[in-house]
Amino acid sequence: MEPFNIKTKTAGKCRVYPDNPQGPVPSTTSTTGCLDKPALRQWSANCAADYIRQWIKDNPGQVPPEEVLQESTTAYKRISDDAKDTGTDVHALCEQYLLSYHGPEASIELEKLLEPLAEQWKKVCMEHGDKPVIFAEEKANRAVPQYALFKSFRAWCEKEQIEPVHVEIKLHGDGYSGRCDLIAYRTDPKTKKRVLGLYDIKTGKGAYYPEWGLQLAAYAGAFEVMAFNGLLGETKYPSEIGIIKLNKETLKCNFSETSRGTHFTDHRERLTWAFSYLKDFYWAYNDLATQFKELEIEAA
Repeated sequence: MEPFNIKTKTAGKCRVYPDNPQGPVPSTTSTTGCLDKPALRQWSANCAADYIRQWIKDNPGQVPPEEVLQESTTAYKRISDDAKDTGTDVHALCEQYLLSYHGPEASIELEKLLEPLAEQWKKVCMEHGDKPVIFAEEKANRAVPQYALFKSFRAWCEKEQIEPVHVEIKLHGDGYSGRCDLIAYRTDPKTKKRVLGLYDIKTGKGAYYPEWGLQLAAYAGAFEVMAFNGLLGETKYPSEIGIIKLNKETLKCNFSETSRGTHFTDHRERLTWAFSYLKDFYWAYNDLATQFKELEIEAA
């Protein structure tokens, strides 16, 4: 059964997984999404200011009319939608690449996806040279930054000797579910230590968000419960949780366990407890038990 969205009574849209053994449950990201994000408020204000600033630059000596001021209030939505599209496309390439470790069919599909992107990349390189800033600012075709980010991701996987175990795996926890991008073995280039890790791929600019640690801890907890119950064919538990960040400004792939100086792996126990409390709050605040019961009655 595929996840679907419902409108909660108090906190907007909620992504619902109907196939959790406990019944319908919210997604991990819907749960963490109820946290306040003050940085996003400032970012949306900056988008409006940039929109007006650009209009003034394009129309020197004129005062922005009311319709331009009105359009500026939704500039963040257009930027966000474009960023989501780019992130989704890059994510699909990375997923297909990781799946290619497990069979020729995925490799063939990956080549089909890469062929038009590689052509666009070659064209831009001939025009501008291999300059990341130009690629990042390319507006005509998102294929350019997509291909650059994918190349960075592939190079990182080769350097870290990534060996995928699970790709885009659905995980069911106690009162929540979600999809984890990658469970894989990784070799640290410096220490040569090989570990089984749980990773999430993020595409964006330079920012790291603390709630990503909650998401990782929740996925790790669900993975271990399912593995313990023999549902995954796995006997080992991840000893590392981390973010694989594809930076759209630098077009580089950065791996880091850190966010604002704290290590996700080192603080996993604290993050697990924090997510548990947040999950209980989210259920109670939105009266999800009642909403899910109503859904069951409607389905019957």
